Order: sequence, then structure tokens, then C-alpha cells
Amino acid sequence: MRRKAKILLISFVVFSVGLGIQPSAFATTPEDVVRLIYKRLPGDVPSAAELQQGAEDLRSGNFEAVVRRASSKSGFYRVVKEWASVLTNVGEDANVAYNEMSAMFVLAARDGIDSRELLTGKWTAVYDPNLIQQLEGRVVEEMHPSRTNNKHYAYVETHFSDIGAGLQKVDQRTATKTKNNDNTFSDDPSEVPQSEVSGILTSRPAGLEYLSAGTNRRFIRWIMEHLLCTPLNDIRDTREPDFRVRHDVAREPGEYNNNCVGCHAKLDSQAGALAYFDFKDNRFRYRSDRVQSKYLQNADTSPFVGYTTTDDSWRNLMREHNNSRLGWGSGDKEGNGLASYAAAIATTEAYPKCLAQTAFKKVCRKVDLDFQDKRTVEALAQDFVSSGYNLRELFIQATVKCLATF
Repeated sequence: MRRKAKILLISFVVFSVGLGIQPSAFATTPEDVVRLIYKRLPGDVPSAAELQQGAEDLRSGNFEAVVRRASSKSGFYRVVKEWASVLTNVGEDANVAYNEMSAMFVLAARDGIDSRELLTGKWTAVYDPNLIQQLEGRVVEEMHPSRTNNKHYAYVETHFSDIGAGLQKVDQRTATKTKNNDNTFSDDPSEVPQSEVSGILTSRPAGLEYLSAGTNRRFIRWIMEHLLCTPLNDIRDTREPDFRVRHDVAREPGEYNNNCVGCHAKLDSQAGALAYFDFKDNRFRYRSDRVQSKYLQNADTSPFVGYTTTDDSWRNLMREHNNSRLGWGSGDKEGNGLASYAAAIATTEAYPKCLAQTAFKKVCRKVDLDFQDKRTVEALAQDFVSSGYNLRELFIQATVKCLATF
């Protein structure tokens, strides 16, 4: 019995390390481990019944049952919100105000929506306006999302204890409304045509943070770094052809051939998908008759050499050499518009792996991954794909694998 007790104690210490707890805070009982799981996944305290049941499950070796029960708590959606919020702003701040993009991740986690739809779906996530009206006792602007502000989601974050409650899946293009003086609402649809609506990529935070000003290359960089977990320096490859590099890139031979072309060849060839997109006056702008002027700016930098954007065609030059490791599909060579490009990203092998990696880091409180962690993430990504790209299952299995890694 003493030997079993000693092994059990050591096991719980190891599981505590797996949860990112410092040695001074090692858990020594099953109840302590249950508390740690609840603190990590839903950010909550287990009830007496949950604590007792969880301890019994741990004693029988059923860790997944404890984690699954913890994920059913409403606080789980706050954890998903924090995880997704990093994607929604240039500063990668997890504490930014709740917004449309984060809400879409929460809805996907709640309803088991295939996460590829986060890039390809024609829907968005909004809250039941009746719940907001009941809370306020009157008609208010915050009842519906707006094209020009974030008040709807900011209201929910501060007034709803459970941000998973009242969340609805609706058509993205027609979700936004404006409040009239007579307390009615008028539809205020997006300029983005239905055929080009692309999940979180056409959500308001995406436009505000990654399409406003600039040249739309920032949008492609965001996708590479946050949806494929591939930093710009890692995709640099000077062997790729430069026939789509625009006129605004200087062509000093040494610097251009040995440095600039390594990134611009791929950024410029893929940014063509967004040639009709802009974000001005706090809202999406779209025009199909000609490309946005930002694609033609600073053309005098290299006036006699370079690509002139004339439409929204895109080419994928990352299918060979080092960047083939992202696992591109057989049909992801070229296309027109954002929707086709989004579908190409959603079907890469890197996309589910990236979500698995960031979820694992979130629940394990890790910044860097060691060799064993990377192997764990590979297995986690495979499980994620097998689950139908289910985010709740991803977080459950990430937590279980985090415990089992150590």
C-alpha cells in the first residue's frame, strides 16, 4: 500500500508539472489535480460534487472524464475567447475587447462546427437581441452588430456571465444593422459580395486590423503567422519566381535578390486574392470593377519592372522547395478572389496543426515547445482532423495530452 501511495503521489506531481505548475505548488492529492484542471480549462472552481467525482475518476485513471466535465462549464468559452483573441489584433493581445472573430471561434467550439468553416463559411456569430433588450429593459443599439463599431460584442462581454449562451449562427453579410430613431433597425449589409464572404477573414476585426491602409500584404502575413504558425522569416525562400512582385518594391540587385524577393514573391502573388478589398471609414470596402488603389501606390519605386495588379487572381508559389512542408492540397495552385484562397488555406496540413499547437500552448501555459511537445502536437493535430476539426475536442485532448506528456 505504501508503494502504491508513493507512486500515486509522484504521478500527481508529474501531472501538475504538465499543467505548468511550479514545483513549489505541486498538487499532492487527486482533489488538488481536479482543482488545477478546472482552473486551467474553464478558469473556474469545481463544485463539491464535481470535485468528488473528479477525484474518483483520477483514482481510476480516467483523466479524460475530468477534463471533459470541466469543458462543459461556461467558463470554457472565456478560455476559447482569450485564445482566439490573439488572432484578432496586430498586437497579439489576448485581453482585447470581445469581438466578432472571437465570437465565431466560441460558436464553433460550442456547436462542434468544422473549424475549416471558420475560413470558408458564409456565417457569423451574433447574440440573441431579445436577451440584450431584456437586460436593458429597452431597445438599444447594442442589440445587433454594426458594420462600424464593436458595441454588440463588447456589451456581451461585460453583461453576460456565459458568453456561450444566446449565441446564434447567421448569414454574415446581412448580420449588421443600424438603429433608427423610432427604435427599429434597418439592415446594413456588407459591401463584400456573398460569394466572397470567408468566415473570420471577412469579419470586422480582420478588416480593421489587417486590411486598413497598407498594401494588403499584412493580411497574408497574418494568415501565415497565425493560421499556419509560420513566421515570415521561415517562409523566406529566394528560389521562388518574382513575376508577381509589384512595382513598389525596390530592385537594388544585391538586396532584392538575396533578401526582398524571398518574402515578396509569395506575399505579392497571394495578396492578389484581396485586390478588390479595403477597409476604410471603419468598414469593409469592395469593388469588382477595378483593383483598390493601394495595389498601385508607389509604382514609381520600380517603374520599369514589376507586376501591375489588374484583377483579383492569385498564385501559390509556396508549393515547392521549403514551403511545401505546409501541406498544400493538389488543387491549391491558383484562383481568383478571397474565397478560393481561404479554401486553399483551410485545406493545408499546417492549418489544423497550427490550431493544435496554439491550443496546446494555451492549456499547458507554454511559450516554447521542446522535441516531445512537438511530437505531442503532431498527434494532437491528427486527432483534431479525425474529430472533424472540432474545437472543443481539440481543447479536451490538448489538456489530456498535456498531462500525459510529462
